[in-house]
Order: sequence, then C-alpha cells, then structure tokens
Amino acid sequence: MSQETKNSESLSILRQRALEKLQQDTELDLRRPLGDTQKLLHELRTYQIELEMQNEDLRRTQAELAESLDRYSDLFDFAPVGFVTTSDKGLIQEVNFTLAHMLGVATTAMMGHPLSDFVDPDSQDILYQHFRRFPSVKKNQKCCLRFTRSGAPPLDVELDTAPSPRTGTGSYQLRTAVSDIADRVLANAERESLERQIQQAQKLESLGVMAGGIAHDFNNLLTAILGNASLALESLPAESPERSNLEEIFSTAESAGELVHQMLAFAGHAQISQEPIDTDSFILGIAKLLNVSISKKANLDLELGKDAPPFSGNPSQVRQVIMNLVINASESLGDKPGDITLSTGSAHFNGTRFDGDQECSRLFPDEKRPMGRYTFFEVNDSGAGMDSTIMDKVFDPFFSTKFAGRGLGLSAVLGIVRANGGAISLTSTPGDGTTFRVYFPALAFPDQKSEKKGAASTPGTAWRGSGRILLVDDQAAVLNAGRQMLGRLGFDILTATDGREALTVFEKHRDELVCVLLDLTMPNMDGSEAFLKMNELAPDVPVVVCSGYAENDIAQQFADTQPTAFLEKPFSLKDLTRILSGILAG
Repeated sequence: MSQETKNSESLSILRQRALEKLQQDTELDLRRPLGDTQKLLHELRTYQIELEMQNEDLRRTQAELAESLDRYSDLFDFAPVGFVTTSDKGLIQEVNFTLAHMLGVATTAMMGHPLSDFVDPDSQDILYQHFRRFPSVKKNQKCCLRFTRSGAPPLDVELDTAPSPRTGTGSYQLRTAVSDIADRVLANAERESLERQIQQAQKLESLGVMAGGIAHDFNNLLTAILGNASLALESLPAESPERSNLEEIFSTAESAGELVHQMLAFAGHAQISQEPIDTDSFILGIAKLLNVSISKKANLDLELGKDAPPFSGNPSQVRQVIMNLVINASESLGDKPGDITLSTGSAHFNGTRFDGDQECSRLFPDEKRPMGRYTFFEVNDSGAGMDSTIMDKVFDPFFSTKFAGRGLGLSAVLGIVRANGGAISLTSTPGDGTTFRVYFPALAFPDQKSEKKGAASTPGTAWRGSGRILLVDDQAAVLNAGRQMLGRLGFDILTATDGREALTVFEKHRDELVCVLLDLTMPNMDGSEAFLKMNELAPDVPVVVCSGYAENDIAQQFADTQPTAFLEKPFSLKDLTRILSGILAG
C-alpha cells in the first residue's frame, strides 16, 4: 500500500470523527439561543475549511516528497558510478543497479552479503586496510582494487568511501562510490610499456656508443695482429713447426674480430650475413658442443619437433643464442643434478601472443611484430627459477645473478633475436625452473639460397699488383702491418697519419697513385672529409675506405659520392688481396 493511500484513509477517518462530534455538539446546543448556535456553526465551518486546506497542503507535500524519492531512486540506481552502503561490519545495506550490473549480478544477490565476497582474492587485503581506517578517519578515503565478475575477467575499480555519523547505538555506515578504471589501468600499462621500450632504446644507444669506441680501437689492434700473422704464414714453408702457432694466433684474432662484430650487431651497427638454417639439423650439429659446455651433473635431452620449418639467420649468431641459453640453464641447476630439455617446433603469432605460450609468459622485446608462422627453440630447465624482479632485468646488459657476470649474456641473445625479427618468451617460477622459447620468422620458401658476399671471387694471395698506393691511418701498428702487406703484394707505399696530411701527399702524388686506403676515424680531418676533397682533386683515383663498422652504416656518411670499395677491419693479407685485385685487375 502506497503512502498516499494511507494518508487519504487517515484524513477520511479524521473527517468522520469531526462530523460525529459536530452532531453531538449540535444536539447539546439546541437549548442555546439561536444566535449563539449560528455563531458556533460559522466557526466550525471556518475551522473545517482551514483543516481541509491544511490537508490539501499536506497531500501536495506528500506527493512532492514521493516524486522526489522516485527521482532520488532513479538517480541512485542509474548513476554513472556504482554506489554501495555497508554497515560497520562490512555488510551491504544498499547497492545501486550500476554496481550490480558492473559485477554481473542482481542487487538482491548482494544485499546482506559482505562486500568482500565480491572482491578478487588478491585485493582482499587492500579492502581490509581501506575499511579499517574508519571511523577514526573523518575524510573520504580512496583505494584501487579488483572486483570479481560473473562470467568475466576481474574488473579494476577505484573506491571512494565516506563515513556517516554514528547513530545513538554507536554504529555507523560507510558510503562508497565505485568507479570503473579499466581504461585507466590499460592506459597506464601501455604507458609503462612505452617507457620500458624507451629505456631499452636508451640502453642500446649507450651500449652502441661504447661498442663503437671499443670497435675502433680493438679492430685497429686486430688488424695489426692479423696482418703480421698472415705475413708470417706466407713466409713460412708448409712443413714449418711454427705454422701451427701462427695459425692459432690468426684464428684467435679472427674470433676476436667476430666478437667485436657481435657487439656491433647487438648495438645495431653491423650487418650480419644470413642464410637458410635447417632447424633440427642445426641442433644435431652442435649437440656435442652443448654437452661438453654444461655441468656434468646436468642431463641434456633433445626433443626435435621434425616439423620445425627452416628460418633465415646467421649460424654463428644462432649458435651463440642456443649456447648462452643452455649454459644459463646449466648454471641455474647449481651443484645439484638436474634436467635440461632443448626442443624445437613451430608456432603461429596472432598479433598478441604465440600458440603454446602460457598466460604467465612474458614476451621480449615489448614491441610489435608481424603475424604468421615462426620457428622456435625452447630451453627448459629444472633449476631454481626466477621471480618477477629478476625476470624484468634478465635481459639488461651486464646483469647477472651469479657472482661472476657473463658480460652481455642474455642481452646479446635478445639483441640477436631482435635483429632477426624474432622474439623470446620467458616463463619462470621460483623453485620450479625456467623456460626460454626463442622465435625466428619461418621461411616462406624453404629452398631459397643466400649469397655470401665475395665468396665466389676470393683470389689466393699469389696475386701481385704494381704502382703506388697511399695508406692513411692514425695507428702506427696498422700502418706498419699495412705497409708490409702492400709491399708483399708488389706495391710502392706512401703513408699519412691523418686526413690533412693525406691531402698534402695526395695533391703531390695524385698522378702516380693507383689507389688510396683511407681510415675513416682520424684526428684533425676524418676520412669522409678527406675522401670528398680527394674526389674533387682526382675523381679517377680509386679510394678504399677502411673501418670497423658495417658497410651500410659507413655508406650513410657519404652523400651522392661513394668510395670505390669498403674494407672492414680487422683485415688480413687475403682480405686486402681480394679488394685490390677486384679494383686493379682490369
């Protein structure tokens, strides 16, 4: 029954009692004079009219109150945010339709239940700490947590709670506004992802600067070593016992040059030759090397997928990736026996994640990549595992959980994978092992062949030239080795130690020169400026630029006019022969 109906019945009863009273008073007052009776009737009618007017005002007020209550109920139920009122015991006393809709339940299903029944388990402590501030705190308090939802993922919300005054019994209520902040959380996650990408880019940039400095100085030293070793090997007869020592020096210097090249590749300053790699055959080819590289207490199992498609990569780099991951897995076992599993296969990337990756897996680098089919190598160990803090830093340069760090370590792995358009999936739990899965884009045409630059036309060192060559380098060791190698090839040599001195010699002897070997990084005047001036003076004289950087990077330093050829440091007598014979043979 509505409040308006109740009020109407009450007024009717009041009117009936008034009439009965009037009738009794009229019978008693019949003995009174007529004039007094008429006065009394007049007053009664007046009172009656006043009472009816008051009743009318009361009915109008009641109607307005009922209308206001309806409006409040609509505003409460359909507000853009959720509202909930809880008792001092945390029980829901009032809840609007908006909040119930957000959680996917009916309002009746929430009434009388603890609000904590609808909060995600990971957020229970947040809710407890939020409510325990009251009633000692008089101002609004906010917190962020997650609600569970019926048939849907948890919902990120913000609670804004205000306490109500205590009642006479000492109890109080908490009135809470609930805002959906899922979009805000998503935006923050995207912003944090972008910040991580920027930080990683800054790290790579810093490492690139460092690698460039190392490459320049180290490659100059290696050029001197390779040059002198190759000269010595050319001088020794095949049966000489000293050849093995020199060959070891030569091989080690070449490996050192490859190490510098890998550093430059990681920093994005080198171009690596690639070729199709048959996945399973490649693993079988390095299996022995892997077994001798791990702890004797570690058991390495191979689980080859047989359906893993070929991919394009540099064999040396791919070997480095797998070696690093397997050795890392071995070290995670510590002194205890354990298992390492190396498996292969293929997976499809749908734009968000790879098939087979777990929900808790983290994907590196955090950037976009093409959808499609990828080949993967997976290294799983039964070691100590990693927590989230270590997982966030595991690919940082020089980061290590071991007493003795491994330098670039896993950061080099990530750099190689990124350069090849791949990705690394990392899954780990403390005490439950770690899984690295490395993805490379599968070849669309597995039978495609790669061309190795210069491989088919590499001449032997029997070739000899003639004429005068200008050799320019700021390092005495490089000048000395270069002079001897050029002399061995039959050339007359002029030298200079910087660009300015080189220009002076070039102007004086340009009609005699058959070629210029020009270092790129020098004091006073660098190689690029010296080359442009030489080209203006005598464009017909071939100029070979020498540098420890990749040819593509060097080419960007020259505008419309490019050098005749590029010779990458460190170089040997054989490399020098290949370049000069190609230029001067005709």
